[in-house]
Amino acid sequence: MLCADRSPKYGTPVLFSGDEVNYDAVLDYESIGERFIHGSYTSDVGPDGQVRGFYAMINDLTELKRSESALRASEHRMRLLAENVRDYAIFTTDEEGVIDTWNIGAENIFGYRAEEILGQNAEVLFTSEDRARGIPMREMRLAKRNLRAADERWHVRKDGSRFFASGVV
Repeated sequence: MLCADRSPKYGTPVLFSGDEVNYDAVLDYESIGERFIHGSYTSDVGPDGQVRGFYAMINDLTELKRSESALRASEHRMRLLAENVRDYAIFTTDEEGVIDTWNIGAENIFGYRAEEILGQNAEVLFTSEDRARGIPMREMRLAKRNLRAADERWHVRKDGSRFFASGVV
């Protein structure tokens, strides 16, 4: 694949020109099947400026690529599930409590459309009494420490009406 002059197939400078060559490829090995590899070749240039050889590093990234693909598929399925559940409010926040996802169930229950609530702090969903007592931030701290925080409490809809709900952060 590499030679001392320009590669007619790829039209790029090749190894003995002194250039570094990096590439990704899917190779089909007879004994182990298809593998996704990353190759990196660097010229060994002598004190006289002449290329006298090269260093090669080949990394087999097959398992990494498979894992990335499986993660993307899992995230897609989870997103489809969360976006289409209508009977439960499912939303996420960042570490400061700012709402960054909002499903149709949350819209049905709380009354906010996604474009209205995204970017707001989730504290708006708590009663003024709970906000005054610092309950929203206390729940977030508890969830960070214990990986979850369950509660049953009053929450507030967009129209100001209150409803009692069980929730898990």
